[in-house]
Amino acid sequence: MLELSRDSFLIHVVDDDAEFLDAIKFALGSANWRVQTYDSAGTFIEMADLSFPGCIVLDLNMPVMSGLQLQQWLSENKEGLQPIVFLTAYGNMNTAIHAFRHGAFDFLQKPFEPETLLEVIARAIKASEKEFLGRARESALSRWESLTEKQKLVFKDLQSGLSSAAIAEHLGISERTLQRHRQNVMRKLGIVRLADLLDFWEKLQEERRQELSHARPN
Repeated sequence: MLELSRDSFLIHVVDDDAEFLDAIKFALGSANWRVQTYDSAGTFIEMADLSFPGCIVLDLNMPVMSGLQLQQWLSENKEGLQPIVFLTAYGNMNTAIHAFRHGAFDFLQKPFEPETLLEVIARAIKASEKEFLGRARESALSRWESLTEKQKLVFKDLQSGLSSAAIAEHLGISERTLQRHRQNVMRKLGIVRLADLLDFWEKLQEERRQELSHARPN
């Protein structure tokens, strides 16, 4: 049984076949999953919100940037924490092996039955949930130290209630870059709502107070 509600997860589907995207969005939506579709890897990079736990359903063969190339981009940008389920009508064993070696969760050959995809996604979501909750159970101090200095600045501005435009101006970055930093902050801290930032900050301060108390000589 999931420890998080289904609304806490987001399934990303990337495919250049518009009819297929509509069909898979309907199938997943009928199973009460939240779904966001993208018609290219570039659109995914531009628009995807990866702060939510979930999974990525990714077509292998797409123009401009293939599924394998997007997988590599996610890994290089430290955003490859979500399970990736590859889909293809033309895959071969060598391609599948390459995908798995680079962290793919599963590999489905088109066409497939909707029930098969739903079963694979359910397993991928459980893996995502386990990773997310494991991170959320870490101490606030260890999660805080996993942030870069820029991400710590973003966090402080976010929890103070500043608007996105004000934060971007304060940090000298674009709002698009800010959005990516925000997603990474929430993912690393193991939170899914901006409202949880204040609770995390209070927990962090309490752990710091406890650490200082233990460090004082008796």
